[in-house]
Amino acid sequence: MSEQPEDALRRVVEHEREGRPIPAASTTTSSDEHKSFEMLDLLKISLKRTFDLYKAGSLDTGFVPRIETIALTIQQACTHDSDAALANLHLDYETSYAVVHHLQAAILCELIGRKMGVGGASRLSLVKAGLTHDVGLIDIQDTLDRQLTPLTSLQRRRIARHPVDSEWILTSLGVTDTAWLDSVRHHHERLDGSGYPDGHFDDAIRLPARVLAIADIYSAMVRDRPYRRAMVSGKAMRKLMLDQGKQTDNRLIQMMIKEIGVFPPGAIVRLANGEVAVVKKRTANSACPLVHAFVKPDGMPMLATIPRDTSTADFHIEGMVPFSNYRGSIVIIRNLWNRP
Repeated sequence: MSEQPEDALRRVVEHEREGRPIPAASTTTSSDEHKSFEMLDLLKISLKRTFDLYKAGSLDTGFVPRIETIALTIQQACTHDSDAALANLHLDYETSYAVVHHLQAAILCELIGRKMGVGGASRLSLVKAGLTHDVGLIDIQDTLDRQLTPLTSLQRRRIARHPVDSEWILTSLGVTDTAWLDSVRHHHERLDGSGYPDGHFDDAIRLPARVLAIADIYSAMVRDRPYRRAMVSGKAMRKLMLDQGKQTDNRLIQMMIKEIGVFPPGAIVRLANGEVAVVKKRTANSACPLVHAFVKPDGMPMLATIPRDTSTADFHIEGMVPFSNYRGSIVIIRNLWNRP
């Protein structure tokens, strides 16, 4: 009998509390969406601990197994319910940027790779690259996240060389997977040759690195930074298409948009009747996802969420609104996925 998700998650928590590497994810038959949402909460803890142990110099041979286990669990969560996995990270504004950014990039790599028909092993290499592509900045990421002043010359140099630094760090920690390393080194290369560190262009940039580049850009756009507010996901997608069209792979951008939806899970939207709702699930019609209203037309919060059919005129989606305006409703929103 395959291990159930709650048993695997319990083992994860126990291992993390004891400071041991989390165990490998096992196959499961359950498809309950709250399990994927819960998995992501635990993966945030696991990835944060992995980064903290690395920064403290306490990881050598343990780094690669930890990342591999997190990557496998991401694949498992996306198999269970990718809507719940996407929603969890779109709704998280408390976990550090470094943790959420890497997890979100990894999930997008998994979903785009799966959409392309890439095999599980090759997707796993790409997911691991997503989890570690900025490891060369991990030691200064918290400072960058709080900094309101212009970058120093040293910080600019660190940012410019972080793909190479990340590749070197991963190699020194025991990574031998060339697909993983290549994607990390080249995730800032651009098709027109304007990227770095090697100035590659067109076919010289391999497909996995192109996928990671898009995942990295999108994830950065939808997160709050000290110097700008997060973009709503729809605006980020449009900006990707308009601003990055000549630099990144448009075909992959379109594939990502089709995969996560025009209104991705976790997005906050305003309905035609004035209510504010959260996107719960994608549907066959990407413009009409399943949503749950949580704010009344008069701006007052609801005591419980109400499902709405966005294919009808009264509940048609008029546009996205920033989640930051409704963080006070996070408990009632998260309960949509947390309850069994």
